[in-house]
Amino acid sequence: MADTREDAYLELIQNLLNSPHGEESAILNVNSDLVDGGLVQMMLEKADNLRWEGSLDNANRLMNIAGYLLGVYRKIDSLVAATQAEYFNLLIELLQATSDSKGNPEVVYPLLEANQDKLNLSFAEVLSNWARVNLPQQEATVAAGNAGVIVDFSNLIWQFPLGRRRDNLEIAIVGYEIALSVFTQAAFPEHWAGTQHNLGNAYSERIKGEKTDNLEMEIACYGEALKIRTLTQRNCQVRHSQRNAPRDLPPSVTSVTSVTPSAAPF
Repeated sequence: MADTREDAYLELIQNLLNSPHGEESAILNVNSDLVDGGLVQMMLEKADNLRWEGSLDNANRLMNIAGYLLGVYRKIDSLVAATQAEYFNLLIELLQATSDSKGNPEVVYPLLEANQDKLNLSFAEVLSNWARVNLPQQEATVAAGNAGVIVDFSNLIWQFPLGRRRDNLEIAIVGYEIALSVFTQAAFPEHWAGTQHNLGNAYSERIKGEKTDNLEMEIACYGEALKIRTLTQRNCQVRHSQRNAPRDLPPSVTSVTSVTPSAAPF
């Protein structure tokens, strides 16, 4: 998620530089989830680069904004810490609701609707951090069950009609990528292929990033999914042939099977 957040910082900085003077505070308020020490550090680095490039007006403007943020950073830092706890509590509530309801949108969507203000890149980062810390420590069946819940949640937020579409897609992409770290091709071929396909769908609609890069990722994901599904289709055809073949002919190819992960409580 570090790269994703850095991209968001750069986009915000560019918006600030392109905006009329006097609108900086309004832009920062709209993007309050990105206002932290990392943003200030990137502003200072960007200002230094602009100064070397000879763009002194933009460099000074960024320095002034960074100076303002540094002046109130202690207050911001405490607010961010409180907000992180809120994000974490919301994440656990959403995953539990998804697990208990087996991905029922009638159960999960009201929670999403009531917390639209938190469906942003910070939420995606909390999801990523939670998975990175917890999934490797869990038993294989528990981790697989939780990965399945994350896929269900990602499907739900990908289709969620409210909030910022751009951020909903980023959260879904993070969720699918988390699941792929558990649903390996060797251990869970069908789940791996299905998740690759879902990830390709998300990249096909992604708003953030370069269009050509997103298209490349979309094609790559579909290609990975197709490998397994083509093999599965061939094996189905082989099994059909075997059932209709003379009984004294031994089967030549075995079928590919997948393991369905058991759901686990959070």
